[in-house]
Amino acid sequence: MFWAQLVHLITSGASGMGLATARLLLEAGADIVITGRDAARLNRAAEQLDKVSDRGARLFTVRANSARPFPSDHRIVG
Repeated sequence: MFWAQLVHLITSGASGMGLATARLLLEAGADIVITGRDAARLNRAAEQLDKVSDRGARLFTVRANSARPFPSDHRIVG
């Protein structure tokens, strides 16, 4: 499937629907980035998801608060 060839950013991916979505995408072979505010929860989620990503899919984690905007001098430009 074409979406399995993309990198997906999942905010609040350390629990709940975000974690479930991350699991489904990894099982399909997609690369994902999950974010979360709590480093411990993010690490636990990564440990769970590492067991799922056996099809060569890559998992990246970023500790971040998606409810807070970036300062104007830290914007991502692409």
